[in-house]
Amino acid sequence: MSETDPLGELEATIAARAAAKAPFMGGRASLAYPQLRERIARTRGLLARLGVGRGARVLIASEDDAAVGVLYLAALTHGATAVVMDPNATPAEAVVLAARSRPAALFLDDMLIRRTEALSRSVEAPLVAIAPDRPARAGLGFLIRPKATVPATYPALLGDEMAAEPEREAAADDPALMLFTSGTTSKPKAVVISRGALAAQLEVLVRRFGLDTRSRIVNHLPFHHTDGLNQGPLLAAAAGCEVIRPGAVTIQSLGAILDLVYQRRASHLVTVPTVLAMMARLPSDYDDTFSHPEFRFIESTAGPLDPALWRETEARFAARVVNCYGLTETVSEALYAGPDDASHRIGTVGRPDGFEMRIRDDAGATVGRGKTGELMLRGAGLMSGYFEDPEATAAVLADGWLATGDLAVEDEDGCVRIVGRKKNMIIRASVNIYPEDLDTAARACPGVSAAATIGMPDEMLGERVILCVTARQGATGLQDTLMEHLRETVGAERLPNEIIVLDALPYGPSGKVLLSELRTMASAAGPATAGETMTEAVIAEAAAAFGRRAAELGPESTAESTAGWDSLTFLEFVTRLERRFAVRLAPRDVMAIDRLGDAIAALERTGTTAAGALQ
Repeated sequence: MSETDPLGELEATIAARAAAKAPFMGGRASLAYPQLRERIARTRGLLARLGVGRGARVLIASEDDAAVGVLYLAALTHGATAVVMDPNATPAEAVVLAARSRPAALFLDDMLIRRTEALSRSVEAPLVAIAPDRPARAGLGFLIRPKATVPATYPALLGDEMAAEPEREAAADDPALMLFTSGTTSKPKAVVISRGALAAQLEVLVRRFGLDTRSRIVNHLPFHHTDGLNQGPLLAAAAGCEVIRPGAVTIQSLGAILDLVYQRRASHLVTVPTVLAMMARLPSDYDDTFSHPEFRFIESTAGPLDPALWRETEARFAARVVNCYGLTETVSEALYAGPDDASHRIGTVGRPDGFEMRIRDDAGATVGRGKTGELMLRGAGLMSGYFEDPEATAAVLADGWLATGDLAVEDEDGCVRIVGRKKNMIIRASVNIYPEDLDTAARACPGVSAAATIGMPDEMLGERVILCVTARQGATGLQDTLMEHLRETVGAERLPNEIIVLDALPYGPSGKVLLSELRTMASAAGPATAGETMTEAVIAEAAAAFGRRAAELGPESTAESTAGWDSLTFLEFVTRLERRFAVRLAPRDVMAIDRLGDAIAALERTGTTAAGALQ
């Protein structure tokens, strides 16, 4: 690559670690640097044969961590633009996002292709299926045409590909990555990140986190989120170290993941506040997880970290927690509370590194320390803008400054506290949810007259998503019908925790919904419990948490048999039970819940009864 390419060192670092036969990815995916280097070179050959040139977009969506890591690094060193999408997107989302990004080639999980028949018809580009267990056919020699599916699957088909050299003319302002920050019910916004912005972020992370070839980063965050992708395979490749992928976090799997941190002598754990809250529920057996000398610190990212939870985690596990603040629009992180002592201020997001900041009032004037205003950021790590959306770009980016939409206060030590949000967004378990997306999707459901989504504080999730609706005349069973409709349109990450049907929404003189009044109404609309048995009460809470009809569930229902039962909704289920019955379930009881009958038994062991539930 040319000296002007800020990512030009990636190829050399990977080559050096390949010569040392070092491990690149561990955990649920296993890949060493020699394999990584060869697969990247052959993938570049495949991209060239598909006609993917400099700057062209390559859409990637897969649950195969190794495949996504290779494809991302291959796209970067080929000079292409990676577009990474949620592999669990609904068919509607997948079609819209694929069409929106206009890719030159698509690499998608075989199962995603199978369940989204309209996808291949909606995009005029070669479509490559990712299915690592399917062997390639020998001597194919095929020519891939638009809308044709490759007969063999990735990465097995690389055996027939010729290696290709990296792109040598890439420049700092070339687009490198696109990530979507909103769903499909409004115009999807895709953040465009340049090669220069990626390089600027990598320089700060490697320096600040003290990464070198001996580092081992445990990062469980999904690759369609920037903190999973850019603090995972890309950061590891830039530092020449190993990234360990432990799989999805659930309360049942968390113990095994922490065992992995200890056994692999990990140096860093990249996680989110919700997982730290889950760690607080574990028995004391795990308190020595971070006691090995190689461990440096826990990074908490992608959401507000409660100060009490921060203190509890550090005290119990004897490990420093570095609280970070950033947005997809800043690649990943922009402010850091730690690991240095000067910025490690509990209750803050610390100080900027790699960015300038200022806090402004509504008139645009910079406010002094101790005053509240909107946090503004400027630096080499800023996005280029939103893909083909100059209006949305201009709304947040002006004169090199990004309006974050977050309200902040700078203290006398120069550390920043985030005190609220100016923009209308909910952060649940570190996932950004835009109320407008849910409102629009809900209004498209027959039977819904009006809809408004609000966030409510939650100890475990940060915020709970409450969708308030009014019903059209004659509509019945609206909650069940609406939840099924949302499952098909917005995807699991954005489903509401609860749907409340109201007689009317509270409107102000301007015709806008009064959100503060709506929150009061939602708080008062709790479920009735009188006359319910324990089993009925537990099933009612499970139905609300998992978005199912109560009639579909019973004591024998498990995660495998219940659509919608995942790590996030399971936490919601446990929290709902504890809130409803005013109990605190023991960590071992929570970890042992494999079916609803286990939850019933755990509640009975606390001595509570259905009659004792909170009214």
